[in-house]
Amino acid sequence: MRKRLLYTGGTLLLAILVGLVVWQSSFSFGNYGPASPEGILVVWGVSTLIFILTVTLGFMLARSFVKLWVERHRNREGSRIRTKLVLGALLLTITPVVFLVVFSFGVMNRNLDKWFTRPAEDIKMDLVAVGLAIDREALEKAAALADWISTLPQTAQAREGTGAMDSIQSVCLDRALAAVVIQPIGRPPLRLCGQSSAGRRTVEARRGDVLVTTLLPLDLAETQRSIQESVSRYNRLNGEKKNARNLYLQLLTLIALFVLFVATWLALFLARQISVPISALLGAAQEVRRGNLGFRVEVDAIDELATLVRAFNEMTRELEANSRELEQRRQFTEAILESIPTGVISISAEGQIQAVNRALKGLLPADKVDSAMTIKDLFQPEDLAEIRYLMNRARRLKVAASQLELRRDDKVMHLSLTIAALEDRLKPGFVIVLEDTSDMLRAQKSA
Repeated sequence: MRKRLLYTGGTLLLAILVGLVVWQSSFSFGNYGPASPEGILVVWGVSTLIFILTVTLGFMLARSFVKLWVERHRNREGSRIRTKLVLGALLLTITPVVFLVVFSFGVMNRNLDKWFTRPAEDIKMDLVAVGLAIDREALEKAAALADWISTLPQTAQAREGTGAMDSIQSVCLDRALAAVVIQPIGRPPLRLCGQSSAGRRTVEARRGDVLVTTLLPLDLAETQRSIQESVSRYNRLNGEKKNARNLYLQLLTLIALFVLFVATWLALFLARQISVPISALLGAAQEVRRGNLGFRVEVDAIDELATLVRAFNEMTRELEANSRELEQRRQFTEAILESIPTGVISISAEGQIQAVNRALKGLLPADKVDSAMTIKDLFQPEDLAEIRYLMNRARRLKVAASQLELRRDDKVMHLSLTIAALEDRLKPGFVIVLEDTSDMLRAQKSA
């Protein structure tokens, strides 16, 4: 069973790790990714560090939560306060983190909307309109030149077959024409003029059998190329808007989880600083309750808890010293009671016998003294009534005394009975002192 649980836990942890690795590897920066090797290395290092810290803290927190759950179900001391501290820290941390994530996501959406909203779209449309106007103007110019060239004498000669190559070269140079070609029906094309167009944009126009290719001016071509690049870049950015939003949301989620993990770990650490000393103090209190006054709290504590632990140890040390002194006094008192000739009985307020001395067995039957549990077991009913009367009187006067006659072995014993009330103790009771005055009375009668 234990191996099965171990294998199951290992498989679950492996699946979680694989899921985290796949989740992190699914991040894509798109066009926002670093371009230089140094930037890629920095992003990789930071991402790896966050991943390692998150996984490590996740294991630590999972272990701590499992231990906390087990301790709470076993009702261990300190588990409830640890649970409350952890939950309180999580609530205090989750609230600002959630607001921060929501606020950041809202700001990002607003910025993206501002970048790709109507003003930006209007600029894009204006750029497209300018580009189309440039193309239209160049095409109209090329068409006009084609109409004009078709009316030239050189063009007519070329149609009749008497024209020569490059017959209007000066026109091409003056009008910035890349080429003028006549394509008569049934004969091969004839080039009337031309010049190099390498690296420059051209526009073609046809009028009948005349094909004119014009060169755009350098500044106009550069402007149109810049407009086209700007429009293409804008379209690419607009297409990456959703990817940028998803990437930013993933990064915010990862950072928020990391912050929550750190906050939970700190809460567990602080809770341990409080719960461990409290648990140790509770355990020490139970030991003291059992009578082990020599028990001391040996735990590392800080601040006021350290003062509390030190005060508890000082208290138990003083209690142990007082208990030792009381034990010595008790032994001394017992020694005195055992050595005096008068009988002493200590009873509770209900009449339960708590202690007797050895001299009592000389006044009352020894077997009765050994087996007696209450005061009723030692005296006859008529004597017991007198004793109860003296007990009630002693409650008022603290001490009450009287004479009592007892019969033992066909002899009459004259006893001096003194009862003292002990009302100041935690458990009130009485002390009964019996003194044999038979010899003294006989001596008085003889005298």
